[in-house]
Amino acid sequence: MLRSDSPPRPDFFVVFIPTPDRYALSAAVLVPLTVFCFLIHLEHKHINIPTFLGLIYIIVEMTFIQARETIFVLAIIFFVFIVLSLDCRKNKHRIIRVL
Repeated sequence: MLRSDSPPRPDFFVVFIPTPDRYALSAAVLVPLTVFCFLIHLEHKHINIPTFLGLIYIIVEMTFIQARETIFVLAIIFFVFIVLSLDCRKNKHRIIRVL
């Protein structure tokens, strides 16, 4: 039972946000958001400046706070590059966008 003067336990809000602590929230929110921004950037024919700047901002922000998640995102981008490289002629525009 919680007393009124004691702080809530760290796992008290797990019901609302299904992560064990505040650092796991990054893996649950920032990684999918970054991959989503990357895929949006990849599909546009011209550079969408807000999406591109948002992608760069999220990657830089994650580098300083959650380096492990940044490595996950860069690995996902690298594997997308490898898959696109399997058919270079068809995906030339997308390969250039990844680079």
